[in-house]
Amino acid sequence: MFVSRELHNLKHYCFLFKTIHLAYCFRAYLYHR
Repeated sequence: MFVSRELHNLKHYCFLFKTIHLAYCFRAYLYHR
């Protein structure tokens, strides 16, 4: 399970990149972390 801050960052990156697929969004999050 994700930590609160980790999950918040993930949502932030998803919104920032405005990606459609969750997998791509998660990848972007990992690359910029």
